[in-house]
Amino acid sequence: MTTTGVLSLGPNRAANSWTDGCNSLGIKVLPPNINREAPTLDELLTFFRSSPDWIYFAGHHLDNFLYGFQMSVRVEFDEDKVTLFTDRAPLVKGRNPEWKETVLEKGTDKFKLDVSQNLVVLWGGCSVCSDRHPERITSLFSLFGPHVLLGFSDMCGIDMVDVLLGGKATIEDGGTWTVKKNFFANLQDTKKDAEAVRNAWLQAAVAAHGGTALVDRFRAIDPDGQEWKITKKEIVKGRKIPVLHH
Repeated sequence: MTTTGVLSLGPNRAANSWTDGCNSLGIKVLPPNINREAPTLDELLTFFRSSPDWIYFAGHHLDNFLYGFQMSVRVEFDEDKVTLFTDRAPLVKGRNPEWKETVLEKGTDKFKLDVSQNLVVLWGGCSVCSDRHPERITSLFSLFGPHVLLGFSDMCGIDMVDVLLGGKATIEDGGTWTVKKNFFANLQDTKKDAEAVRNAWLQAAVAAHGGTALVDRFRAIDPDGQEWKITKKEIVKGRKIPVLHH
């Protein structure tokens, strides 16, 4: 059975759409299924000890840091470790915030997210696939090993992610915006095929944003580092990202 893990420093309705979509394909959601601003350290440790086939990350993303709106928790991703910043001390003017730091090193029992051979990682956060910083993508591939990386080259928003995952967004006239050919609808029984996963993401982006400037921000990167993007509503090759799998 294919499984998924969820770490959303939210709460984030797109994370709920991911969970619902996975359930529709028979993909089991592993506990602790984190979708809130301030998960406990124990919950985070449980998540990083798990070995799901698919992973969903959500929250604000900057410089390979993942954090929530209130920055109650922060997670830093490096090529060989993850650092958890929790239990932040009260802010004092003129001083940097003090955190409890917990390091989870790759290759130990504390970090098992790289174990699966069927790995898909979707980042519902800004600029994970940045055109300006390919070295950060290389770092993620070193950390997770071969996987299909789905994400954005620039800023994104909850609506952009949610509708692609089968959710709804409110539009100006008070109606709702949905995408019939969303990511999960495009997958059906092909969820174990890396090419199908990549195309399902980008095809949903075309369905939702084709003809707009936003469609250029969607990215998918194959296990060998080949990037794919959208040009004139067509899925085309982009950069070749250097990937070094340990």
